[in-house]
Amino acid sequence: MKKIILLALVFCLLFSATAVMAQEPVKVLFTTWLDNELLQGIVADFNSQNPDIVVELVSIPVDQYITKVAVQLAGSNPPDIGWQFERVATSWLDMGAFADISEIKDDPNFNYADLALPPQGLWKKDDVLYGLPFSTAPFFISYNVDLYEQAGLQTPKESIEKGEWTWERLAADAKAIDDLGPNIYGFVSKDNLIKSNPWMNIMPAIWAYGGDAFGTEGNECKLAEPEAVAALSIFQKLFTEGGIVPLGEEVKFMNGNIGLYINQLGALKDFTEVNFEIVPTPSGPAGFFPAVGQAGMVVFNAGKHKAEALEFLKFFLSEETSLKLAQSFPQIRESVLATDVIYDTYASIPREDLKAAVVDSIVNGRVLPSHENFEKIDLMLQPYFENIWNGADIATEMAAGCEAIAGYLN
Repeated sequence: MKKIILLALVFCLLFSATAVMAQEPVKVLFTTWLDNELLQGIVADFNSQNPDIVVELVSIPVDQYITKVAVQLAGSNPPDIGWQFERVATSWLDMGAFADISEIKDDPNFNYADLALPPQGLWKKDDVLYGLPFSTAPFFISYNVDLYEQAGLQTPKESIEKGEWTWERLAADAKAIDDLGPNIYGFVSKDNLIKSNPWMNIMPAIWAYGGDAFGTEGNECKLAEPEAVAALSIFQKLFTEGGIVPLGEEVKFMNGNIGLYINQLGALKDFTEVNFEIVPTPSGPAGFFPAVGQAGMVVFNAGKHKAEALEFLKFFLSEETSLKLAQSFPQIRESVLATDVIYDTYASIPREDLKAAVVDSIVNGRVLPSHENFEKIDLMLQPYFENIWNGADIATEMAAGCEAIAGYLN
């Protein structure tokens, strides 16, 4: 009898332990280069609605993100889901880093048909879906109204009205503002990344001059052609003659001592102390070509919990969550674009300015270049770009740069 009772007790204990283990939620690691109240709230909402899954947000500095995620994916505790930049989307997809998420197309609760198709191009291959953009954000110009007034310049808005808002005008304005005195700068690039990531700055100008980076097929370097050389001369002039924040210095537009800033929608929330207005990036001889920076949401193939990660992706890019994200990250859901969420979020900015600089460019803009070998190409070209910023002959440097990356393009 005692043996029976003892066996029953052991069985109960084993059953209880198994039950506890079965109830243990699955931990999903989610990598981003941002950690703010909005993201924390989305993660908390998902966790409360899905008690069998716990999403943990892992924030990595933006300038270290690609390298650190690559290392983590090769390790023993890889992330399950995360953000990824457009510039490495093609190479990571081809390497097999992203899981197939095509099944979301058939989920009626996700409403995949509501997503605009053109912005999905980077995240597809042979009609298989490997990710979805959570941000399709045009680059535009914010300018300090007070500094323009001090310099006695017509504002970019006035230049647009006169058909004079060109890259040459931007450079001339930046130089005039820079000349106002010490600690005042004419122009700064997004996150002051002209040195490490020039593409967001140079591509709108290169396209406006009729040039390109790697051609439509991605197999031809066009950076040494006259159109690209003319566009790059704008930025070289800013460095050599004055008008741009010098390499290595950290200066922020929100401090009020910068005239012009190329940035994206989310940055506007920080400009509370600056009297500013926004306009699209300038035009050039070939016309106006706004650049769009894109970031996607992907499930990593190396992750241990792909099914649970996909559930979080559906939640993160659902219609309800997309409305929240749209306050900082322009969405590709047509139902969200049809709302006033951007206009309501940035109500202090005239509606027509937001439409021209942001909303219209989501539809009409070009996504920044990507390539299956982009990381290698970018690394190889960095010293040639730096030589240009320091005054070297642009055509010569770009010809050498194109020769250096030829093997990666072919």
